[in-house]
Formats: sequence, C-alpha cells, structure tokens
Amino acid sequence: MYAGFAAPIVPIFAALAILLVSVPALMFSKHVSFAGGYYGFAEKGFGPATGKYVALVNLFYYILMDVVSVVAVSYILSTALSALYGYTLPLALYIIIALISTVLMFLFTVFDIRISGLSVLIIVAVQILIVLIFSFITIARTPYNSVQAFNIARAPAGITGVMFASVTAGFLFFTGYGAPFYFAEETRTSERTVWRSIIISIVLLTVVSVIVTYAEVAAVGLSNASSLATDWNPAVVAFGKYIGSIGTLVFIVIALIGQIWAGIVGGMSGARLIYAMGRDNFVFPRRFSRTHRKYKTPVYAAAFELAVTALLTIVSPIALVHVYGYSQGIFYSLFLFGALTTFMWVLQHLIADASSVPFFRKLYRRVTAKVATYTLVPTIAAAALFIYADITSYVGIGQPYLTGLYVIFALLIGSLVYVIYLHSKNKLGSVLLNSEEVQ
Repeated sequence: MYAGFAAPIVPIFAALAILLVSVPALMFSKHVSFAGGYYGFAEKGFGPATGKYVALVNLFYYILMDVVSVVAVSYILSTALSALYGYTLPLALYIIIALISTVLMFLFTVFDIRISGLSVLIIVAVQILIVLIFSFITIARTPYNSVQAFNIARAPAGITGVMFASVTAGFLFFTGYGAPFYFAEETRTSERTVWRSIIISIVLLTVVSVIVTYAEVAAVGLSNASSLATDWNPAVVAFGKYIGSIGTLVFIVIALIGQIWAGIVGGMSGARLIYAMGRDNFVFPRRFSRTHRKYKTPVYAAAFELAVTALLTIVSPIALVHVYGYSQGIFYSLFLFGALTTFMWVLQHLIADASSVPFFRKLYRRVTAKVATYTLVPTIAAAALFIYADITSYVGIGQPYLTGLYVIFALLIGSLVYVIYLHSKNKLGSVLLNSEEVQ
C-alpha cells in the first residue's frame, strides 16, 4: 500500500535500523539478566524512576502487541477466505477466532517452557521452509522479475511511502526479536545465549522477509503492483497462480499456525514483564510474581494478560468496523495497533539504549572509545533515524492513526506523571538494583 513495487526495501531498511538500535541492548545482555527486559536495562543505567517509566511503556507495548498477534490470525483467515472463495467471515466469528488464539497464548505461557519453546522452534522452522519454497517457485515462474523492486523511486510516495511502510509494518516485523531478553533469568548461560539468539533472529528474519516480499511484487510486476494494495491478502493473490490451489491452502494453513505461535511468544514475554513488575511491587501487587507450582511459569501475570487482550480483541474490531465498515475496519483492527505498537517499541528501546552509556561508564569507570562505539554512537544514530521515520510518516497522518497517536501520548504523559509522583514519595523500590544481576 505504501511502498508499492519497492516493498522489498522496507524489511531491508527496517533491518538496518534494528541492527543499529540493538547494539547497546546486545551489550547489556552480556551483563544484565532480568525478566523485565528493557526496563531492567534502564534501571541499571538511569535508576528506578526511568526504569519504571520504561516498564510502563513496555507494558503498553505488549498489550498492543498481543492484540496485533491474535487479531492477525483472524485477519489472515478472513482475507484468505475472501480472496479465494469470496466469503466474508462474520464479525462475530472473526472475534471468536482471535479469542481462541488469546486462550492458546495463555495456555502456552503457563505450560512448561521447554515444551512451549520446542513447539515454537518447530513451527517457525516449518513456516520458514514452506514460505521460502513457495517464494522461490513464484520467482522462478514469474516473468516480472526486476531490480526496480529495490528502487525507492518506485514507491508511490517515494521515501515518505517507504518510511510510513516501515512504521506501520516494517519495524513491526522485528519488534519480537527482543523476546530472549525476558527469558534471560531462566538460562544459566544468558550472557552468551541471549545476544547470539537475537542476532540470528534479526539476520534470518531479514533474509526471509526480503525474499518473500520480493516474490509478492515480482509475481504481479511493476505495472500491477498497485493492485496488491487493494487486495486483503496480497500474498495469497500473488502466489496463487504460481503454486496452485493446494499450495495456496498449505500457505494459508502455515501462515495461520505461524501467527498463532507468534502470539504465543509475545504472550510469554509480556507475562514475564508483568511478573517482574509484580516482583518490584510496581503497578501490580507482589502476588503477580507468583509462579505455577509445577512449571514455575508466571501464571498470575498470564491471567491478567489474557483478560486485557481478550477485552481489546472484542472491543476494537467492533468499534472500527462500526466506524469504517467491514473491510476497512478489520484492516485497521490489525494495522492501527501495529503502527502504535512500533511507536511504543521505539520509545522503550531508545531509552534503554541511552541508559547503556551511564551503565558502562560506571562499569569501566570512564567512557572509553569502545564503550562510545557500542553505546553512544548507535543510540544517537538510531534516535535520529527513528525520529526521521516518525516525523516523515506521521506528519499529516489521517484517521484512525491520528486518534491512536493521541491515545498513546495521553498514556505516555500519564505514565510520566505517575512515576514522578511515586518518585517524589520515595515509593519506587527496585528488586533489580538490590540483587546480584550484574554478571
């Protein structure tokens, strides 16, 4: 919709931004193991007040991310049925399917992490294999292969279109890469495992995203690329005539299963954030840090996450469909929340990155050239890049994105006031700062 035939540039641009912004966090992960992820990094660098603010931003991010993950399952199914059979999935069924995904997210969060983790690896491996096979089949058979797919000038609005595509979808591809941060306390070798798994995930996702996105636009060609923007499910439409009806059904099934497990990973990470906040007695009472007797998983936190996600999953599609009609409403039920998710993610990440500077200064007694290279320089460069992307894409933005942005600003300002109040009352304790978290 926003990048046109130049859509394959979006994951490349997003990957470069993610690699840049991830450097300080990767350095942090070698020294700090904390179930709260980014807010643990922020506390180590700037103290409890900043850390708790990042915790709230991170909480809003995961609530939005959970909604995106479960609604995406319904969206994929609905758009596929419409593209293949002209069938419109009733809104009630659309919501029920998303709720089923929400319940699965909860169950796998509470299950033994070894079972959940293994299932994720298997599903992801199969998904990658199948979509790559179908992409290469499409690329081999299409007569429309062209290097122009990597020319920003081919985007309908040039660089502005690419930037908006990056904000609404491109960065969203990668936001889940930080999941290992939240599992760091559950491995004995986090200082080696976490950063390696993150780099592997970024590189692998970049390669797969570029290949699949290129296959989609190459399937229809430059002159017909704009038509994909009007299709509810561009991948199904693009690949259909090259992989056949059976191949298309396999593609849809693996996409649905993969999306369900994407939500499961997000749910597992978000529950651990809430668990850490409960352990700090911040926003959530300490009982939210209780774990399952058998599996030692954050069951109270997962239950809260289930309730909030279910509520938003019911309310948001109904409201958006009521205002914008069915097709546009379900589109916004996914991509509106996706755009807001990336906005929150960028903010929490940049604050955590900036906190790496004082942390390593304390650790090494001074800001060495190496410390500056791995912390200060990437933070400044990433901030400039993301600010540019946000300004380019959000200036003059229409509804409902603008209203969503106002809601986000209200949450951010309210969170800031709340944290300042607690800080003034000396009520911001920190389990992290009082524990032996630095390795």
